[in-house]
Amino acid sequence: MLTLMTRQVPYPALIGLMLLLSACVSPVGVTPWSLDEAYQEAYSNALSTGRPTSFTVQVLLRLNLYQQYKSDPEGTLAELHRGLRPTGDEQRLFALAELSMLHARHTESTSHFLAAAVYAYALLDRSERDFTPIPLNPRNRIVADIYNAALARGLVVTCDSSQDDCDSEVDEVRLRGGRYALPFGELVIEAPQQFTWAGYKLDRFFPAVQFKVYGLRNRYRQPGIGAPLIASLGRLSGSGEPGSELVFPGSKIATTLLLRIAATRRGLVDGHVSGTLELYSLDGQRTVQLSGYDLPLEFESTSAIAYALKDIPVFDFEIRGFFGLWPQLFHTKLSHLGTIEPYRRGKIPVVLVHGTASSVVRWGDLINEMMADPDIAQRYQLWIFTYNTGDPILFSAGILHQSLREAVQLFDPEGTDPALRKMVVIGHSQGGLLARLMVIESGTRFWDFLTKKSIDDLDVKPEVKEELRRSFFFTPLPFVRDVIFMATPHRGSYAAAGRIARWLADIVTLPAATLSTGLEVARVMAADEPRLASKLMLQIPRSVHSMDPSRPFTKVLTSIPIDPGVKVHSIIAVSGNKQLEADDDGIVTYQSAHITEALSEKVIHAGHSVQSHPEAIEEIRRILLDHGGAD
Repeated sequence: MLTLMTRQVPYPALIGLMLLLSACVSPVGVTPWSLDEAYQEAYSNALSTGRPTSFTVQVLLRLNLYQQYKSDPEGTLAELHRGLRPTGDEQRLFALAELSMLHARHTESTSHFLAAAVYAYALLDRSERDFTPIPLNPRNRIVADIYNAALARGLVVTCDSSQDDCDSEVDEVRLRGGRYALPFGELVIEAPQQFTWAGYKLDRFFPAVQFKVYGLRNRYRQPGIGAPLIASLGRLSGSGEPGSELVFPGSKIATTLLLRIAATRRGLVDGHVSGTLELYSLDGQRTVQLSGYDLPLEFESTSAIAYALKDIPVFDFEIRGFFGLWPQLFHTKLSHLGTIEPYRRGKIPVVLVHGTASSVVRWGDLINEMMADPDIAQRYQLWIFTYNTGDPILFSAGILHQSLREAVQLFDPEGTDPALRKMVVIGHSQGGLLARLMVIESGTRFWDFLTKKSIDDLDVKPEVKEELRRSFFFTPLPFVRDVIFMATPHRGSYAAAGRIARWLADIVTLPAATLSTGLEVARVMAADEPRLASKLMLQIPRSVHSMDPSRPFTKVLTSIPIDPGVKVHSIIAVSGNKQLEADDDGIVTYQSAHITEALSEKVIHAGHSVQSHPEAIEEIRRILLDHGGAD
């Protein structure tokens, strides 16, 4: 052969050819690349990067469909589906799920979104799988994500601008039964006439993933199966569950949607798929049975919290509320007390009491962290007390005292739930003073400051006398076991003593009930104590007046010991720029916030709004976890 070639090819050319051939690189080999490139190649998928995984590309290349998919995705999907066997074929099923999801995202095709959900469910339904899946196979997580996202997008409806509640900027999911087209047949969905939660109708649903959260430190998602939705609370139907009427109107509920499909593989073959919609809430079960396995449900608690807080009129609650221009903050049965979720027997109440010119919104980070922590969420239920913060402290504390007693009686009239008798009250700033009044025996100390005449001797209307008893005479609530004070001015606030603070307090509009009560008392006192009656008619002390360190109220409150049966904890904010004993948070000094009764004291370098500080929230978490295990 060589002899033949040398005769036909000039010798120099032959040498060149041989050198050229010897220099050629093998068509198979490896070249180095970076870890970034390696992980992008290994973990890229239809949801994270908009590109198919290497698993799907392998199927396309093996079946010689790679080029065809680029030019004719629908035709390729149809060909892949036609070749699907009644059992097995896991790789083809995965490719169908992922490529259907990709095509649906590019075309906004409802039928392909639903097809992706059906293909994914077939992989998740282990009762129809003829082998044991490898737990660490990354396809398991990807296919669950495809199912979750595709199910929500497949049930999205186009917003009709003629609707009053239409919001064209966000997608809305309609949970209704019916027949839905698939690229290879149809999907028949069964669903209840309406979905309810704690007796409330849930009337609007939004995919949680479509909202960007702001104002909260962390966004929490419990990975699992199901499409996370934010549900809007509708009207209360019937009596609901015990205490459901105390749930804040306008609440948004973290829910998860599951489409449970029967005989998925047979349906894929014959083109007739049927399933039932199921809806779960975060405060209910957190796992679901699928093919004999317990799988976690996927929830997004943070987006629901942020959505609900977004609609709260902060200016009205915090500023107008301080000046007494917002007479009723929440229209619940107890007026000022509301719950995050319905009363759940066996869960310990944690009552949050905000401070001056504040609102429930300022508890956002704490609520977010508590609801996302399974250890906390399964042991505790969150209650919120909100009030006009310019009102007299004794008046607001009287409402809190009465509201808590009525709530316990409403939820547990027979007294059979021990968890309700382990209540924790957390008060920030002025809210801490209200919390303190829940755990002291005041006797007649506050009343004696007003007059030496016995309240029983007052010739006033019965409702006025009841209002006075509620606002001047306090006994420890027997069901409050722990109190957490946060930046609380036990000995008053130097900021409250300032001229501007006093001027603001003077223009606060008091509620009609307080004014009428004060005038009624002034009338009956006029004969015996005219000077005090005249002063009372001119000015009833507002909350800022009461927090002035020079005022008698502050000194009287500080002198009354806290019930020794209550565990007391303090979280104190300071600037960190001074010696501790001389430091403050800009509003309250360390000396005012420090109390000897505290079982624990946590000092944090922060401003006065310490209730949202990470260290403060972690301290509350520690206290609650210790408290939850106590007898």
